[in-house]
Amino acid sequence: MRNEKEIKNTSKSLLVSSLAVLRKSMDHVPSALTVHYGLHGDSFFPVFEFRYRSAKGAFAEPMKQYYIAINGELKECDSTTPDPIELIKNYEENIRIRRSNVNPTWSKVLPIDSAYPDPVSEWFRFDYELDRLIESNTEEGVKSLVLTCISEAICYSAAHALVNPPGRGSENRHLIAWFVNVAGKDCVEEISLETLRPDSTSDSNLAVDLGHLCPPRCK
Repeated sequence: MRNEKEIKNTSKSLLVSSLAVLRKSMDHVPSALTVHYGLHGDSFFPVFEFRYRSAKGAFAEPMKQYYIAINGELKECDSTTPDPIELIKNYEENIRIRRSNVNPTWSKVLPIDSAYPDPVSEWFRFDYELDRLIESNTEEGVKSLVLTCISEAICYSAAHALVNPPGRGSENRHLIAWFVNVAGKDCVEEISLETLRPDSTSDSNLAVDLGHLCPPRCK
């Protein structure tokens, strides 16, 4: 962060059962969930926004209503909650990112109008990503979807990656990932993505993230 403090509370949990009830109560059937990066004090404080398939055919039209996570449930933002726009603004203005593991320099979040902007929000589809992740981890117990901060050295320019030697053109970015928690146990294991897995367990004990070149820019 700008004041050289380490960001805290880098994970948020959502109860699967509560999320399901909220989705069913909406006028439009939500097809995806956007996570806007937010900051409250020195804590990661994401702002959530549902998306739906519009009648005009757009895959994921934002519903333009913000939520925050409180005690495992999404609460609609109002006068009693932190201002969602301020949370997003605080993140963009105060977070600092160490681009290289060998260079101690920290830099500001790169804005949307820069050549290679930093991601400050990502959206995840329910059918292909979040629901599939939940269904692939069918153990008994109370389930939560856990959103956590991750960092990975990626290159946001395919052309830049091709013309530079391996390792050139990539730099650390602040990213996010989802995994499932069952009865207090995180369903994440260290396994190579090259390991052959049956389709029925394709997302078992794995996380959903957008930590590579295409998804953040190609959806």
